[in-house]
Amino acid sequence: MKIGEKLRNIRHAQGLTSTELSKRSGVTQSTISDIENDNRSPQIDTLIKLCKALSINISVLLTVEEMIENTPSLRENETEFIRLFHEINESQKEALVSLLHSFVHHKAK
Repeated sequence: MKIGEKLRNIRHAQGLTSTELSKRSGVTQSTISDIENDNRSPQIDTLIKLCKALSINISVLLTVEEMIENTPSLRENETEFIRLFHEINESQKEALVSLLHSFVHHKAK
C-alpha cells in the first residue's frame, strides 16, 4: 500500500477531513490531497507534521527503508544505526536512547 493510501485510510479512520488535518498539521490541504492521490512524494518533514497531527508513529506510513530513502543526507553509519534500531525490542531501545543521552550530555573534564 502506498503512503497516500495509508494516509487517507488513517485520516478517514479518525473521522477527519483533509481540511481538518491541514489545520491540525500546518500542511496545506492541497498538499495533503496531492500526497493522498499519489501526485506528490512527501518530504520527510511534511510526513512528520502529518503523523504528529494524527498521533501516529511515522513507521505506520513508512518502512525503515522508505524512511532512509526519504532522508538522502544520512551517512552510511546513520542508516545502519536506524536499521539496527528498528530490529531491537522496546526495552533495548530505551536503554540505547539513555546511553546516547549520557554520551551527548557528558561533560569533558
